[in-house]
Amino acid sequence: MTAPRPTSSSAAGVVARFLKARGVDRIFALCGGHIMPLWMRADAEGIRIVDVRDERAAVHMAHAHAELTGSLGVALVTAGPGVTNAMTGLANAHVSRAPVLVLSGVVPRPQENRGGLQDIVHTDLVRSITRYARTVREPSLVLQELDEAVSRAFGQGGEPGPVYVDFPTDTLRGEVPTRVQLDEHFRAKPPALLLPDPKAVDDAVELLWSARRPLVITGRGARGAGPQLRRLLEKVPAVYLDTGESRGLVPDEDPSVVAAMRGTVMGEADVVVTVGRRLDFQLAFGSPAVFGSARFLRIADTGSATTDAAPSSCSPAPPPL
Repeated sequence: MTAPRPTSSSAAGVVARFLKARGVDRIFALCGGHIMPLWMRADAEGIRIVDVRDERAAVHMAHAHAELTGSLGVALVTAGPGVTNAMTGLANAHVSRAPVLVLSGVVPRPQENRGGLQDIVHTDLVRSITRYARTVREPSLVLQELDEAVSRAFGQGGEPGPVYVDFPTDTLRGEVPTRVQLDEHFRAKPPALLLPDPKAVDDAVELLWSARRPLVITGRGARGAGPQLRRLLEKVPAVYLDTGESRGLVPDEDPSVVAAMRGTVMGEADVVVTVGRRLDFQLAFGSPAVFGSARFLRIADTGSATTDAAPSSCSPAPPPL
């Protein structure tokens, strides 16, 4: 017997309406039985489905969409091998801190852990490379879980990055009670404004004005702050290194840009300002073997971008902003 088509108030219908309300105009997907309700309702809502040949491609394309547009990238993959194929794309989005939502399905609830087709606990597999990983088994919880997942994807409560949500196929066909289809869940949430400690700002200004050879290095967390960054480079003045994570924030012809002898510049700086940039292996983890006795000023909106410096490379610089 053919299953009935999911309605606009089914869990699948609510997922599709949620995505459309959040500005999602396309999803990248590879068809499968576990996600057919989502596929049909996305199409019914006028969301373009970009069909791919491999789930890795779906997540990579969602990642690229997120990077290029600044909006949520969405991939739809089926259960079992669909999710395992997608994990390389998820890992890449994880490292890149890209706001990507991966949706999938699992076997109907009565078949869980009974040898159902492609029955795998996906959330255990993806948890270490996502900001949020949930299986939603109750239709009435779909909206609040999606709302939470997308907030996490954009960095509410931590670093931005990929999130994962899946649903049993019978949940997707279940009806979501009208009373829980609240407008507050459909509405996009403005990004939270994080204000630095005024004392930290004063200390940072004092350190910058005292610097003789300041160096600014940006990362993923600086994207979207190009005009402010260029004003900073002009006022200090400082030299600027782009390590690739935030390419294009400062034009190559800007006099502050260092195109060559990057190692020399890092070694000669007396104050290093990082903006949304971890001191990772590309920056020798802040080692004094590269940066000498430079003092560090760390500016970021997440703790991981301000607490990763090698202890020996951090003199008593002001608290991170």
